Amino acid sequence: MNQITLVCTRSAINASALTYMINQSPDYYHNVHNDVWLREVSEQFGIAYTLNDWWNVPLEFTAYDKRVRNADVLTLKQLEHLSDQTQEINLGKNIALFTHATNHKMIETWVKTYNLPITVVTTVMGDLCHHYVGSWLKREYNEIMNDWKSQEEGWNNLARQRLNDSNWISSNTICMNDWLNNTKAMYNQLKITYPSGIDVWVKDYRYRNSIRMDFDADEYWDNIGETNKLTVFMWLLNKIIEEDAKKALAYSENLFKIHLQDKGAHWRDLDLKVRQNLNLTNN
Repeated sequence: MNQITLVCTRSAINASALTYMINQSPDYYHNVHNDVWLREVSEQFGIAYTLNDWWNVPLEFTAYDKRVRNADVLTLKQLEHLSDQTQEINLGKNIALFTHATNHKMIETWVKTYNLPITVVTTVMGDLCHHYVGSWLKREYNEIMNDWKSQEEGWNNLARQRLNDSNWISSNTICMNDWLNNTKAMYNQLKITYPSGIDVWVKDYRYRNSIRMDFDADEYWDNIGETNKLTVFMWLLNKIIEEDAKKALAYSENLFKIHLQDKGAHWRDLDLKVRQNLNLTNN
């Protein structure tokens, strides 16, 4: 029986790339039916190169439409329609589909109760997401998505998304670094066949979207630009989440507040002041 891998995810974290990569497995249907690449132009941050979520979806597969892709909540009826039509079309292989549905826990319950041919995969930003701040900004703030208002609003949004990771935990949770860097770990976790040459594609994807895997906090801080400062802020926040997750929200809020009070301060001084305010150990 053909299976659906349903990738439930937030926007702007490169999850269309994850869905594409799952579909590149020999276990999955990857005939091309539509354009593969899309471009989203951000006046502030440049061009984001992303994937068309219908690139391998046949025209007759009408159950997968914008209402499913963009849904905040998927219904049992929609899931049954997807499942039934997958069998009717008989792709001969599994297929991964992208959705913004947030009710992944309920979907997993329905899958077990009604024996649906669906595997739920959720995504989180994870503890190495500072590498991907630039690509997140391109996807979150562009001509299609949202207008860029200020660095403060951007940081509050970015930090909120990172701190919201806990709401996206499922039986199969994948973090950004596992599909954008440590790709074999992602295929192993999902227990699907690793596609030859996918690492070359991932490197090309990172290059197109200006994603750097090297990171030096001092270098980023000394370079002018919104992206560089927010990248360092996210790196600092990731460290706090690992050390004391309960104080992470207060840390993120205090960090930017103190930055606004003294924009000339080095990140080390900002970090030290926030730690002192929150009685955190200085690392």
